[in-house]
Amino acid sequence: DTLCSKNSLLSTKGQDDCEAACEDHMCCFTLSALEGDGNTCEDDPSKQCDTYKPCGNLIVQEAEEILQDVGNQEEEEEERDSAEEAAEYQKVEEEELEVEQEELEVEQEVEVAEEDIKEAEEVLEEVKEDEKHEEENRGEDDRRHVRRR
Repeated sequence: DTLCSKNSLLSTKGQDDCEAACEDHMCCFTLSALEGDGNTCEDDPSKQCDTYKPCGNLIVQEAEEILQDVGNQEEEEEERDSAEEAAEYQKVEEEELEVEQEELEVEQEVEVAEEDIKEAEEVLEEVKEDEKHEEENRGEDDRRHVRRR
């Protein structure tokens, strides 16, 4: 009983000793034996399944280790997924910031272009005014020239 006790199975030596003692009797603890479908040595008196019931602790321990491993894997996957989601979120945030920066730069370029257009329109108005004055001055010169003749 103590050879395959839960406490004994906590050490590698305890596990090894229990496995060695139970090796020829593990057929008593197969899935078939647990399901009761008849594919077992449970009814074979030479296997002494009742005497070796503590060997079942090996199966329980293995199942617990498997469940723990599965749980650890799930946690690792969740952590990895969470880290991937955080990285993706950060990437999206960075891309959004880049877009906002580009939009600000475009707005600034538009403002500069609008100021340039306004200045060009003012210069054009000045040129038109100058041309108008020159035209008026030429007209007066032409009239003076015609009067002198």
